[in-house]
Amino acid sequence: MFSSFGRQFFINPTPSTDGSANITAWGAIQADALSDSTSVPIFSYNKEEGNEAVIKKALAVALGRTDPNFAQMELQDAISILLRLSTEEHQNTQRNQRLDHPMFDVPDYLNGNGTTPYQRFNYDPSEV
Repeated sequence: MFSSFGRQFFINPTPSTDGSANITAWGAIQADALSDSTSVPIFSYNKEEGNEAVIKKALAVALGRTDPNFAQMELQDAISILLRLSTEEHQNTQRNQRLDHPMFDVPDYLNGNGTTPYQRFNYDPSEV
C-alpha cells in the first residue's frame, strides 16, 4: 500500500536497502516537448487514442481564430477522449485492488506522539 501527499510517497512495508523489501517505480517525469518530428508523444506506448486527443487539441488552438466552431468541436472531441481514457484508468486501478487488504493499516509516522486508534495520528476530540 502507498499514499502520496504533495511530492512525497509513503510506502508500507518500507523498502529496504538489503533487498528484502524491494519496490519498482516507473513513470514519465516530463513528457517530450514535441518540438520536432522525432519527438514521442506521451501516449505512444500504451494509449494511442490519447495522441489523437493531443492532435485534436492542437488543431483546435491552431484554428481558433479562423474557424471557431470547428475548433470548439475538435476541443470537445479531445476532452471526451481524455475523459474516457481517464475513466478507464480509474476503473482498472480500482479493479486491481486486493479485496482482503486492510485499507487503514497506517504506519505510525509520528512515533507514538498521537492519540487516535488509527495508528496514533495527532487528534484532540475537543478541537472537533
